[in-house]
Amino acid sequence: MALICTTLYLAAAEGPVDPWHVLGNSYADRLAIAALADLTLARRLAAAPAADDESPAARVLEVQPGPAPTGVLDAALRGLASTSKRRDIDRVVGLLRDLSPAIERDLLASGGLVARGQKGLLRKRPVLAADPAARAAAQSRIRTAAAAASGPAGAADRALALMAIIGMPRRRQARLCGEPLAADLDPFDAFDPSSSGLDGRRLGDKAADLLTALTTVLAATHDTTNDFE
Repeated sequence: MALICTTLYLAAAEGPVDPWHVLGNSYADRLAIAALADLTLARRLAAAPAADDESPAARVLEVQPGPAPTGVLDAALRGLASTSKRRDIDRVVGLLRDLSPAIERDLLASGGLVARGQKGLLRKRPVLAADPAARAAAQSRIRTAAAAASGPAGAADRALALMAIIGMPRRRQARLCGEPLAADLDPFDAFDPSSSGLDGRRLGDKAADLLTALTTVLAATHDTTNDFE
């Protein structure tokens, strides 16, 4: 399965390639939380045990050993390493609010985005457009994940569906997914540790705990786009 954050970005790339048009002005937080979910599914991130009465946003993140990631996940891990302060979810999301350039580089390399001319005073910045087939495939991945998440879905499908639609007004959900979704997912249902991860193995308690915390934080993220439905 493609990375959650790049799938969301590509699916939202209508007209000008800027995800806030579809994802709302909390898009940077959504993409940051999605990247943390990607790292969790890649088994490179876990949450430290929760202290008494600790909120999900205060959960401390721990980097796990493993192969060095590339692209946007490498950028996300470097963002985590950029501070020596307490690496709780709230602070880390703030550190990762500028993942769009790394996501765009990944999508340019994969052909999901294409350069069509240049812009800027010195005409050195590419004008990006989404490849229609790649965007349609990204939207289809979200729809498929949302449909699967209503049954005994794997953790990756449920994570993609939740990251795409939590807190999203129905009209923008339809723009993101290419059509209205019938799925009505509860972000406060905990992830099942026995569900399968990306590698087909059992997700495990630590990863399930962190994915549950991330979706809870996303559900509480405030979007002031004033897109009234």
